[in-house]
Amino acid sequence: MLFKSTPFHYICVLIIALFSFLISIPVSATDGETEGDNKPHKRNHISIITGVTHVPNEDETALTIGIDYERELTDNIGVGFVVEHALGELDATSIFAVMDIHIGKGFVIQAGPGLEFIDDETLNVGRVGLFYEIDLESSFGDLIVAPSFSYDISEEEDSLVFGLAFGTKF
Repeated sequence: MLFKSTPFHYICVLIIALFSFLISIPVSATDGETEGDNKPHKRNHISIITGVTHVPNEDETALTIGIDYERELTDNIGVGFVVEHALGELDATSIFAVMDIHIGKGFVIQAGPGLEFIDDETLNVGRVGLFYEIDLESSFGDLIVAPSFSYDISEEEDSLVFGLAFGTKF
């Protein structure tokens, strides 16, 4: 089950929805400005994540799926959230509020606090990651492919997440 049906988990989902709404509101005069080629600069990014989560201490690896959203506040800084679910024996859902730091040439450092839901437990977790955005222009719009690596620091067990994100800018 992706989300447990307790009031606490519903509150977490509502907080993420509110956070998403708030960060989508224009926060600077640069919204809608054009880039050098006269195309509007798109400040929102959303991606579907696929990959694997590996827990080294338990020698367990699981298929992982999720979603990643970012709202660029400046050309180098963005905020957003990540929701992932590790399938199989891990059966864990993680939710992070993240800051993305675009360090140049497509490389992005992502970090932030979060919660992890395993069985009936809710754990504090933190994430530090690195990914590389590859911008592809197509007839469908601005597409992004981004290989990624994240290290999740948990109260119980740390994990490594290797992923590939497929997304778009809007």
